[in-house]
Amino acid sequence: MKKILNKIALSLLFISAQSVQAVEPQTIELTKSADNYQLDLVARGIQIPWGMVWLNDKELLVTDRSGQLRLIKQGKLQAKP
Repeated sequence: MKKILNKIALSLLFISAQSVQAVEPQTIELTKSADNYQLDLVARGIQIPWGMVWLNDKELLVTDRSGQLRLIKQGKLQAKP
């Protein structure tokens, strides 16, 4: 019974690994909203921005959904925070 479950689990793992594909980068059109808010692209390279806080006028800390903490300094994403 255990061998059958192992084979099924291995088969499912193999099938799911076959369906992985590279994802094309999304393009987001930046437009003005009805409330007069304007979206501005601050930096590229953060997959899913989750939270952010301004440290001062030129530095911004951004957390990615994966848990990474990134620093944007003078409009440029720093390699290491």
